[in-house]
Amino acid sequence: MEAVVERKKNFVLLYIFGAATIIIIFFLVKNIFKSTIPVNKNVQTDTSAESLVREDDNQSQVTVTAKPVSWPDDSQRSTLFVFEILLNTHSVDLSTFDIKTSAELVDLNTGTAVKPTQWLEESGSTHHRDGQLIFPRFKGKVRNLKLVIRNLGGMATRQFKWEL
Repeated sequence: MEAVVERKKNFVLLYIFGAATIIIIFFLVKNIFKSTIPVNKNVQTDTSAESLVREDDNQSQVTVTAKPVSWPDDSQRSTLFVFEILLNTHSVDLSTFDIKTSAELVDLNTGTAVKPTQWLEESGSTHHRDGQLIFPRFKGKVRNLKLVIRNLGGMATRQFKWEL
């Protein structure tokens, strides 16, 4: 009888150790392969993108957070507009939402709009997603921008504005 109890005890300990090992390996692998996103940090010298505030939209069932990461300077032809985007919900399946086709960036001075060239997802699930949304530069100096995200969580449009 004691042998049976001892075997059960060893099995439980082995199970706990195995589960803990799998969890540790999962987080190590996730951190190793987490995408590192190259961002050109050459932003305007008078105001950097880091000084621009994060904007939150808590309307409806999905919270959206947008923060400029890179705001190109007129003199640098290859620099892109980069925004850190966080999507958070507990009631909507975000895995099917295509942010690249639903977003646009508008120069409020000229009315010119551009679509993102890339969505670099850092992490994603059905209820939480985050990554960087990358847009091409506009011609000329941009002082006022509007990021528009359409058809997310029951909202026709969500708008985030920044003024340099």
